[in-house]
This record gives sequence, structure tokens and C-alpha cells, in this order.
Amino acid sequence: MRSSPDNRVHVALYAAIPSHLERHTATAGYSWKARAVQMADVAHAFVSKRPRFHFHSWNVDQSNKGDILIREAVKQQIAQAFSPREVVFDEIGWGELDAQRVERINRDSDLFVIAGSGYLFPNDGKLPRRLFGDSELFPLIRCPKAAVGIGYNALADQERPLTGESSAALKALLGALDRISVRDRRTVELVRAHCDITPALTGDPVLFYEDPAPPEAAPPASPRLRLGVNVAMHGPVSAKRVEAEIDKLADLLKRISSSHPVELHYVAHAPSERLVFWLLRARGVALQWHDPLPTALPAFYKSMDVHLCQMMHSAIVALSVNLPVTAFAYDMKTAGLFDLLGLSPYCVPIQGWQATSVQAVVARMIEERVAIRETIAQARAPLASLTKAFVSEVAGLVPAQRTTQ
Repeated sequence: MRSSPDNRVHVALYAAIPSHLERHTATAGYSWKARAVQMADVAHAFVSKRPRFHFHSWNVDQSNKGDILIREAVKQQIAQAFSPREVVFDEIGWGELDAQRVERINRDSDLFVIAGSGYLFPNDGKLPRRLFGDSELFPLIRCPKAAVGIGYNALADQERPLTGESSAALKALLGALDRISVRDRRTVELVRAHCDITPALTGDPVLFYEDPAPPEAAPPASPRLRLGVNVAMHGPVSAKRVEAEIDKLADLLKRISSSHPVELHYVAHAPSERLVFWLLRARGVALQWHDPLPTALPAFYKSMDVHLCQMMHSAIVALSVNLPVTAFAYDMKTAGLFDLLGLSPYCVPIQGWQATSVQAVVARMIEERVAIRETIAQARAPLASLTKAFVSEVAGLVPAQRTTQ
């Protein structure tokens, strides 16, 4: 309970990338030296058939657009639930929670919210240390606590049962919350196995993000379909995959371009993807580069006809505007998303994929794109209602009028 009277609602928002870290330098010592390495990597891409690059010179800031847009979607939904009361957000990054922060939350906040994303992300059955810290600190927070659209995540070939220590920490963490909503069925199972709360299955918050900007003019009519492209290269594991599979990806895009009247538009979700664009261009793939701000992504995807991607939130933002998507699933969360929306035929396991088989899936998507748009819209509608009802229930945990402690 806050200690001073104020009819505004003060929400402590626990987010993967809070606003104060967005676009901040992630690579120590990033400078002209990193730029020089980037230039050398691009030059090498055009003179050598063997890909070679320095990932950490491209991974230059905290700007995974999916996590940023999740934060904004949750803020938007909470603000709408409390309207007409004004909501003030105090954003806290994952791992920044400590005893001092808890004191500040107890003094200043009406509500504590975990803002979506893959908050539950074990590695080989072990939760990250930040979750052990959270399991000790959450019970000390005195205001109502909720998780909105959180997800359980593991790489597709690395899911393991939680260790006893991790399972105990998760029980303590989830048991301290008052309300929980999750983004897929696998996370429902995990939550139900570790606490008494039955979570609401609402899907990812970004599926229901409402673009506040006025609609842009439609792109000029073209006889060619506008196909969006996105490749995951936001961490060392995905960077190694790009290095191993860039030739296969280039072959796939060339096959699609030769069999269908399409123009390719690369849409970036992380700064390191700029190198992917150059690697594809060096292999003869004709495509245009786009780097919209996170909140401008829905408008960009509205301008596309179909989409092919690896990053899950590239798929989610596209699906939020009913855009047909074929996605590579490099982890369990993407498969869970497509299962939830009834789109599993358009979710391709990334392990051992073949250009001919993916080309066939894309061809089917192009042929059935009108029907797929309707399928997406029908699947999203009940989830949107569930999301609104859940967030309203969370808002109901906060008194309508503040009283001084």
C-alpha cells in the first residue's frame, strides 16, 4: 500500500527490456572499432563464399523489438483497464529487483505486474539465477501481484524437467502471485504443476496491441506480392545457425522468388540482423531493408501480403494484424503459438529443414492467404476477450479510491 493519497494508479512493471535500458549499448566498448569490424564482415560476405562474422560487434544494443512491444502492449492493456484513472508506470528490468526496490514498491506502488515475454526460461532444467532471487523477493511485496501473458521457453532440442531446486523456487515464485495469465498451453501445464492458481490462457499480449498512430496510406498497388522476411540472429546460438544455414536460406528465398511473383522485404527485429541482410544480398537475393521502431511494426506488417520468419515476435506482430505467416520454430514457444491459433501446418521445425519442403509450405500459404487471414481473425477474437477480462480482473485487485496507509 502506498503511503500518500493519490487517485492515480501506480504500477511497478517488471519487464524484460524496460524503457531506461532500451537502445542502451550492450557491447562493452562499442565504438569505431566495432564499426570497423562490421565493415570487414560485410566486405568478407561479398568476397568469400564461406560466411564469417563477429556476432558481438553487431549485437550492439538492447533493442529486441519483441520484448519492447510486449512491454508497451501490457502497459496499454493495463491503462485501458483502469481508465479513466491515470496510470503511472515504474519500470523495472528483469534482474534489477532487490531489497531496495521492494521497499520502493511497498512504499509507492498499487500493483506489481510481470509484463509477459519468456519470463520462465530454464537452461537444461535449471532456472536462471534471477528467478531464484525473484522467488525470495516476491513474497515480500505487499501490493497485489500479477503475471500478464508470461511464457515458458526452452530451445526445441533442450527441454528438460526442472531440477528439484528449480521446481521449489518456481513454486515459491508463482505461489506469491495473485493472478497469472500465460501465452500458450505448455505454460499452463507448468504453472498448474507448481501452484494452486489456474492461469488464464490469453496468448501473447502483442496479439492485441492497438497501434495508436493514424493508419498510413496503403502502399501503391503492385502485381507482385509483398513477402516479409525475418531471420533470427539475436544471440550466439542463432548466430551459429545463421553461419551454418545462410546458403540454404538464400537458396530458399531464390526458389520462392522464381516460383511466385513476389518482392522480398526484410524486417529487422534486432540490430544484429543487419548482417543477415548483407549476407543474403551477397548471395544474390534481391530484398529491401526495413528497420521500423517497435511500435511501428504493426503498420509495417499491414503493408505486407504474406510473411516468412524465424523470430517468434516477428510472427506475433504479423499475426496481430491477421497477416499469413510461415514460421521456423527454433524453440517450443513458436510451436505453442501456432498451435493456439490453429496454424500448426505453417510452423516448420528448424531442425533439419529442407528448402523444397519449406517452399511448399510457403506456396500453400500464398495460395490460401485470404482464408488464413480469416482463420487468424477468428482465433484471435476469443483470446482478445479473455485478455480484456483478465486484465480487468487484475485491475479489480486495486481499490477504486486510495486511502492513506
